[in-house]
Amino acid sequence: MDGKQAMQPFELVIEPLDGGVVRETWIDEGLVTFGRAPDNQVVLDDRTISGRHGVLRARANVLVVEDCDSTNGVRVNGERVFRKTLFSGDVIKIGTHNIHVRVGSRNPRGFL
Repeated sequence: MDGKQAMQPFELVIEPLDGGVVRETWIDEGLVTFGRAPDNQVVLDDRTISGRHGVLRARANVLVVEDCDSTNGVRVNGERVFRKTLFSGDVIKIGTHNIHVRVGSRNPRGFL
C-alpha cells in the first residue's frame, strides 16, 4: 500500500417533497451543478429553484456544497449556507427538494 486513502463515493438521494420520484446520483470526484436549467448535471423541475442554483464539489473524500447566488438559497440541516462541508446524514434543502448525503461504497451495505 502507498498510504493513500481510497476515494469514498458520495451518494445523493434526491427527494421531491411533493411525493414525486426519488432519484439517486453518485459523485466520486469533481464538480456537479444543480438547478432548473437543462445544462446542469442534476436538473430539478421546480420554479423555486434558480437556473444554476448551486454546485457540489468532491475532492479528496470531502464534499462541499456552494450556493451560486440563488434567489431562495441553500439550506443544510435547516441552516442557510453559502458554502459548507457536508457529512454523511446531512440533508440539503433547495426549493421543494431534499438531497440526502451518504458516504460509502456503492454497495448499500457499505454505507457509513
